[in-house]
Amino acid sequence: MTTNSDTAERDIPRQRHRTILIAAGLLLVIAVLSLGGVALLWDGGEQEGMILVIPEGSAATLDYPTIDSAIEVPTDLVFEQGETLTIRNDDTEANRAGPWVLAAGESLRMRFDTPGEFFYLCAVDASESVTVTVVEPST
Repeated sequence: MTTNSDTAERDIPRQRHRTILIAAGLLLVIAVLSLGGVALLWDGGEQEGMILVIPEGSAATLDYPTIDSAIEVPTDLVFEQGETLTIRNDDTEANRAGPWVLAAGESLRMRFDTPGEFFYLCAVDASESVTVTVVEPST
């Protein structure tokens, strides 16, 4: 026959084990949050390049959103190797920016790591097609 004191003695190691697991979990969460905070402050050395923003309300000013370009995108872009092109749609509607269509709130980010010439065809208006030239970084 087992008594309450026998049961309590068997539960002590389980409680200790549970306490250790909870403490280890909390330490892991703190470590992950700390590293995430460092990552937010750490500059990885990535070159930014160009940021284009479709402002809120852009679709309301267009006759045909996603057909008409919400912003003017240069048709010839030059980036150094490693730079990025970021297009951000701050509008509540889908919009077109040159050859790219972005949903409401969507961002498009392209990093150019390979030198060369890249052509982005605009299926709606060929005059808004974009040529991206990527060059090696200048010294």
